[in-house]
Amino acid sequence: MTEEPNNIAKIRKRRRMSQQQLADLIGAHVVTISNLERGHTHLSREWAEKIAAALQVESQDLKPVFENPTMIYVRGHLSATDPRWWPDEEPALPVSAHSPIFPYLADSPRWLLVVDDSLYPVFRKGDLVRSNAIFRSSEKDLEQCYDKLCAVTDESDQSWVGFLNRGSGPGLVSLNRISGPPVVDLKFAPSGIVMFDRAIFQPTLSDELKALLTKT
Repeated sequence: MTEEPNNIAKIRKRRRMSQQQLADLIGAHVVTISNLERGHTHLSREWAEKIAAALQVESQDLKPVFENPTMIYVRGHLSATDPRWWPDEEPALPVSAHSPIFPYLADSPRWLLVVDDSLYPVFRKGDLVRSNAIFRSSEKDLEQCYDKLCAVTDESDQSWVGFLNRGSGPGLVSLNRISGPPVVDLKFAPSGIVMFDRAIFQPTLSDELKALLTKT
């Protein structure tokens, strides 16, 4: 089977976006998009940054991953209203998947299993998402989270998932939810923000992880 030169087409289709729509977003001709997807035009850094911004991913995500599968460990689950890290005493569940190694963006990364379709079309049931808890809450520390997909837990222990924005004052954030109306000026709990920075779409899951999906 011929390996794709990049992941543009795969991510674009996952976003339910046509080549023409992507071309319009980045100010290019549809033929250029076709040539980039097929490797007929070099995917330069400039093209990668424009396309990644339009598809709401990192430019590194457009690059193919050809190395051998990596063993990762699932330590929690994710839905639109229930992002949850499992207690440390619960065993992590292994998955063998093609996962590029990137520097961690926060303190304690964990992979979460998406347990339903409440985050569709960004994620589907059975996807894996890497999460990073933000343990500090200064404006400087939050800068890395703005416009990124995050889970926010407020002081009443209620959680939402969406794209993080600044609130109207110190200690406040707003969230453009994937499903449901925006949430404005949330006062988040200590360690109440989790950022999602990587995803593995529809990997082959173990029987134990499949069993978790059937419970939801």
